[in-house]
Amino acid sequence: THVHSHCGPTNTRIRAHLGLQVPEKTFIRVAEETRSWKEGEWLIFDDSFEHEVWHNGTGLRLVLIGE
Repeated sequence: THVHSHCGPTNTRIRAHLGLQVPEKTFIRVAEETRSWKEGEWLIFDDSFEHEVWHNGTGLRLVLIGE
């Protein structure tokens, strides 16, 4: 699965992702920084920066998303 690069519609929104089930080979890129989620930890970023997600594994990735 690959969510192609995109930007949020405004620079007034912060995204918060909580990793619930995170298999290997799952990544998110925000601007020039690439990370992976960690189970039980928040990943927070500015939605106005270009970002994309890809999952090269076969396990289920479950992330709670809030804004």
